[in-house]
Amino acid sequence: FTFPLEINGEIIKEKIVIEIFEDGIKKSEISTLNNMHEETLEQAITDFKNYTFSKKMCPSSKFSWSLYKNFKNIDFNKKIKTASLLESSEEDGPIKIKIGRNEINKDKNQILKVLKNSPRSLLRLDGNRTQTFDSIKQILKGIPLERIEYIEDSFINRLEEIKFFKYSPKTPLAIDEEIVPLFKKNVIQNIPQHIKHVVIKLNLIGGENDLDTLTQMLDDQDLTYNLSSTFEGPMGIQFLNYLSQLNKYKKMKLPGIDTLKFLKKREEFPLP
Repeated sequence: FTFPLEINGEIIKEKIVIEIFEDGIKKSEISTLNNMHEETLEQAITDFKNYTFSKKMCPSSKFSWSLYKNFKNIDFNKKIKTASLLESSEEDGPIKIKIGRNEINKDKNQILKVLKNSPRSLLRLDGNRTQTFDSIKQILKGIPLERIEYIEDSFINRLEEIKFFKYSPKTPLAIDEEIVPLFKKNVIQNIPQHIKHVVIKLNLIGGENDLDTLTQMLDDQDLTYNLSSTFEGPMGIQFLNYLSQLNKYKKMKLPGIDTLKFLKKREEFPLP
């Protein structure tokens, strides 16, 4: 990474992306992220080599095989359409803002600055489970709630989340990694009724077939969704960009894949 990142409470300094070649042409990549993927990179590589696409195959390997199978369908030079992680959006698209890392006034001032710089953009707020109902209410005081696309995985517990829902039922609340165990256990129906949006880190779930299954379930529950990054390499990001634009995903919103800027330039590593 260009600088150490805090991911799920752990400081991560690097991520290895393995490029996969066939007949001298790079056709896929495979990677995992510490403190997020259950499988190790070594396990993912082994699964990829022993391809079966069984239920036992780990999600990151399914993702990589799905990318490989879609290689001919993807324009890897296409401009990526994504929500921005910057303080403004050039095309009036959604802007994601992390909250809870600073004092409440600093978070509020950051939001106000973004709203001023991008008057037509909606905001995606992510508090990484640091917020209470009272703290979110203070941050959002004086901020037009209609400018918020959703609040993602921000509350310290479900009780605080429900308090906010009762206070502002029209402000969409979203879950993120919480969808992973629900999908693996086939209990999508257990998504709380006050949740209206799901952020999907596909690399934690599998490939296109798994995305088809999951989104059909979400469609049935009238939930919107978008794809999100686990800091994939360039090919993985373009794969997510490609999937996000397929018409079969009826309630798909713009992905959150503006993460390549956090990765250092490609380096060559000798492999055994």
